Amino acid sequence: MANKKSARGHAILAIIAIGFVAVSLTDFGKRLWFPQMFEAGEQESLIKPLRLEAPQLNAFEEFTLALRAFHYRTQLRESVVYSDIFYDTDDWQLYRNGYSYRYREARNAGGRISYAIRLEQEPRFVPVGSKKIDLKEPLPDALGAEISQGSWERALANDNGNRATAHLLDLLWELDIAPGEVRPRLAAELHRERYDITDKGRNWFELDRELWSFHPFEDADRVVQLQDFVVDTRLTKEDPELIRRVVTLKRLSEMTYGVHATTRSPYERAIEKLGFGP
Repeated sequence: MANKKSARGHAILAIIAIGFVAVSLTDFGKRLWFPQMFEAGEQESLIKPLRLEAPQLNAFEEFTLALRAFHYRTQLRESVVYSDIFYDTDDWQLYRNGYSYRYREARNAGGRISYAIRLEQEPRFVPVGSKKIDLKEPLPDALGAEISQGSWERALANDNGNRATAHLLDLLWELDIAPGEVRPRLAAELHRERYDITDKGRNWFELDRELWSFHPFEDADRVVQLQDFVVDTRLTKEDPELIRRVVTLKRLSEMTYGVHATTRSPYERAIEKLGFGP
């Protein structure tokens, strides 16, 4: 069995190598290796974290194998488990207007639990040239535990100086939604593994493997599972070597294993798969 796996791995590496030699002789290959030939807009998009949708559960092993073909090493830095409750109206008015509001519990490897509230604007709803709304505020342990035990209305109580909730209440007023219409709609669990991707003694990328599980808050039997990879370079325009590397990584993801870039959040895709979307 081990020999078969080894042979399969070598075959994959050979295919990757042959493919990249072939494309390097084409106009596409020039664009792959010389990012200065890219359009300015495409280079600008590389400054943001790159989210990759991976439909196959074994895609992570295949993806990291491809990284090793380019001499990158993956080192696990941390693993965290999150439990989320997403709030919305019965007819999903927040979602339809491009927002998500969630209560989150985070458990690190040591068992420590922390609580937070987050209001986020979905990327595709952000006007060109604008910065998306992304407010994440920690909750005191006592309040977080109270919400966790079922006091959902406490998440919407604006008596703790929480900016995310205060902004949500303003948004509800603009959308003509009464706070009482907002209730728990979707539950999710996220297992996130964070890796450092290194080469030649430098950490080039931060890679998150995200395993999501969503279900309607009142129906745990209807489950949608998703797997994403999120590559964050903290890219700056003054680092052409990093630009070259992230362009190569993006092209590699597009060419292999069914992994592809997406601008839609797991939350959006889960709502669609569950049949709640417009």
